[in-house]
Amino acid sequence: MALLSHQLLIPSDLASLFESQRTLLPFESFCRGFAWYLCPVVVAKEPQWVLINVAFGFVELLENMSPPNANAVEKAAFDVIELASPLDREKDNVSVSFNPADMTWHIADKLPTHVGKQYQRVEQALRQCHDIYEADEAIEQINAKPLTIGDQRIVPVEGVYGVLLELADDFRDYMQSTPWWKQLWHLSTKQTPWLEP
Repeated sequence: MALLSHQLLIPSDLASLFESQRTLLPFESFCRGFAWYLCPVVVAKEPQWVLINVAFGFVELLENMSPPNANAVEKAAFDVIELASPLDREKDNVSVSFNPADMTWHIADKLPTHVGKQYQRVEQALRQCHDIYEADEAIEQINAKPLTIGDQRIVPVEGVYGVLLELADDFRDYMQSTPWWKQLWHLSTKQTPWLEP
């Protein structure tokens, strides 16, 4: 079993911007890991991009990505995970892959309802921003506001921090409670039992 991976989803009308940089697959279902929608926005009359996490609605602003660059998009997704990892357990956060080869790109024509609502919030907030610094502050405020996902109210930033804390705790528990010979077996067979549901 592999570490948790990333899935990037882009609207079909924007596929031509990335098809020469990455293999774009049709969207079938969400991966076991982190899924992100890449959406265009405007800040102070300049085109920009945001990533919106499917599970929590967390938004990351990609600054000055002109022309659109697949490497910058991947780095932004990795940065969210790295920066949100609990500092006191950073060495325990080995559950998420940071290898670009483990990131897949997909074309998706429809946003899930909560992602669409979050995208509307972002567009509305960014219309009032005069520069990228105001935009960063607006995104920070959006990430701190509860969002309804299914039948739950989730604060996006708390959701991302919470899942990474849980992953770190699960790995630490695995390391402390699993005999060394079993850990060695898991390592040699590329198993990650601390990620089992």
